[in-house]
Amino acid sequence: MPENEIRVCEWCSTDIPATAVKCPNCKGWRKDIHNERIICYGLSILGGLALGFGVALGAWSRAGSVFSFDVFLSRIDGWLVIALLVGSTVYYVRVSKKIGTWLWI
Repeated sequence: MPENEIRVCEWCSTDIPATAVKCPNCKGWRKDIHNERIICYGLSILGGLALGFGVALGAWSRAGSVFSFDVFLSRIDGWLVIALLVGSTVYYVRVSKKIGTWLWI
């Protein structure tokens, strides 16, 4: 897009440059970036909670150890934690590419 083109902010309805990812007026992210950030945070929180509760409740423990990677990989809830954390990483990479930086969290 040429630099002189403008678009309307989805949050505050002010004119902003077409290439802007964040509104200079209301400081809101573009809606597509905002939604993907919410998904990334949600998957990260769910994955972290599932991992924390699993370890705290001893779901992946073996006699003499608090956590066993073999038990973790042999259970469906262990793979669910992996899927949630991989999903959050995928959304993190997608948003980072749209924003142009890896330091947005």
